Parts: sequence; structure tokens; C-alpha cells
Amino acid sequence: MQKYLAGILVCFAIAVLAALIAGIPNVLPGIVGLKILGILGWALILGIIIRSSLVLPSHFKAGITYSAKTILRLGIVLLGVRLNFSSLASSGVLIVLLDAIIVLVGILVVNELGRKAGFSRGLRLSLAFGTGICGASAAVAAGSISSAKDEEVSLAVGTVSLLGTLGVLGFILIREPLGLSDTHYGILTGSTLQEVGQVIAAASVNSNALDTATLTKLARVALLAPALVIASSLLRYRDNQSSASLGQKTERPPILPQFLIGFLVVGAVNSLGWLPKEFSSLAQTLSIACTAMAMAGIGLGVDIRTVRRVGIKALGVGAMGFILLVVISSIVTIIARV
Repeated sequence: MQKYLAGILVCFAIAVLAALIAGIPNVLPGIVGLKILGILGWALILGIIIRSSLVLPSHFKAGITYSAKTILRLGIVLLGVRLNFSSLASSGVLIVLLDAIIVLVGILVVNELGRKAGFSRGLRLSLAFGTGICGASAAVAAGSISSAKDEEVSLAVGTVSLLGTLGVLGFILIREPLGLSDTHYGILTGSTLQEVGQVIAAASVNSNALDTATLTKLARVALLAPALVIASSLLRYRDNQSSASLGQKTERPPILPQFLIGFLVVGAVNSLGWLPKEFSSLAQTLSIACTAMAMAGIGLGVDIRTVRRVGIKALGVGAMGFILLVVISSIVTIIARV
């Protein structure tokens, strides 16, 4: 374990700095005007800046890789405490249906746009899940099941973080001119913005809009679990088919990776109400901390030349996907006369 210590400590220090800037709900307030990017976005940015500015000793590499891979999986498992399948079931037909459409269209369309743009599978899926479900957390989870490279996950996280931030500002500006009701505005922000923090920031205009937006967003987050299971199964099937057509025998990856099983188990236990409130709160904080360390590790492993080469194209694909989701959400809520 000693060989990992130096790199882990660097990632931990970056995560702490990101937390001071962006804040952690109920723990740290963050810096007004800067925290909108979120702790994961800042951890990634700081990691990239350090990688681009300094040459870290080689003995840091093992711990940085450990943070980006193993600690990331722990963070995803703990993320399961944010799932509540009973809340999803009681959210109402409109919200559940809209969220399901948003997730399905977001993943399929962004993945296809990425394919046409020449993106690798890992980048396409990371960007698609980040856009369609819950930002950075979904992007890194999708990166794990698709064996995405650090640069690809980094690019996806940076893209959805930037677009979500711009989305928050845009929604706040258009709410009054368009005369959106509190319910319509809450559903619109909750069903389209990428991060939970971004949804809260955009919908904090009043309690009615905030309650609706939070419910809509959390129902959407709950769909991350089945989406990952389906995607993991499809990837395994396609990889097996590809290997068979080439006459190759390859070791088949599990349908459900261990971290995804842990994620589902924690979510199920939380949905049954078996976790004390204090434990759930602590687990959420630890999940944020672990994922922030992972994002720092990913940032430290990023080759900025790769980001520059495809960054604008990724931003374009992500923007088109985000705009489509806004259009779909608006049409559904108008038809439903919310």
C-alpha cells in the first residue's frame, strides 16, 4: 500500500482544494460564483492544471492510477445511497415518463452523434450518460463499464460540467420572460440539467419550483442503475459477437461489474429504509470525496493534446444533446399543460 500513498495524498489534497472552492452540501459552503461548477468539475480542472504545469515524480503514478480506478469504484458504490426506488415509483406518471424519455433519448442520440463525429466508444458513452442522466457521476460510471481512457472521461466530465453551468444561467434568464409556471420550470430544470447541484442552483427561485425540480432530478438519477445494467449487458454481448466473428477467444467480462452490483445493493437497501439517516448522509459525503479524488486522478492523467484535438467537437455534440432534451421536456410539459 505504501507505493500508492504519495499519489493518493496528491489526489486527496486536490479534492480538498476543490471542496473549498465548490463546497459540499451541509459540510462546506464553497465560494460564491465559483461553486456552480461543482466539486467534481473543479477536481478535474485542478488535476489538469497541475498535470500541464508540473512534472510529478514517477512514484506518484501508482497512487494516481489507484485513485482514478479503485477509489472511483468505491465512490460509485456509495453513490447508491442517493437512489430511492420507492420515490421513483411515487413520483407521478408524467415525471417518470418524461425522465425515462429524457434518459433514453439523451443516451441514444448523443451516442449516435458521437459515433458520426468519430468518437471512441468510451467517449461516446461517457458523454451520453453524463448528458442524459446525472453529469459527472454518470459519465465516470459509464466510462468504467466501457473501459474509457482517462482523457475520454475527463473530456466528457468537462463538457457536461460546462454545458450544465451555462444551462443554469440560461434557465434563470429565460424563466420570467417566458412566463414559466413554478411546476413547468421545476420539471424543465430537473429533467435536463446534468448535475443535482446545477438543478438546485437553477430552481432555487422559490420552494415550489425547487421541490418539483429536485423530485424530477432524483427520479432521473434513479434511472442510472437500470441504464448501466442494460448498457453493460449490451457491451458484453457486442464484444462477444465481435470476438466470435474474428475467431478469437477472449475472457468475457461480467454482465454486472462488482462496483455496479455494490451500487445496486446499496440503492436497494436505502430504498427499503434500512439505512439510518445519519449513515446515508455520511455515505453521500464519502461518495463525493471518493469521486472527487478519482476526478483529480483522472485530471492528473490527462494528455491536454487529446482534449484540444476533440474538445470542440465534444462540446458541440454535448450541446446538441442538451438542447434536444430541453426541447423534448418543453414539448411534454406543454402537452400535459403543467
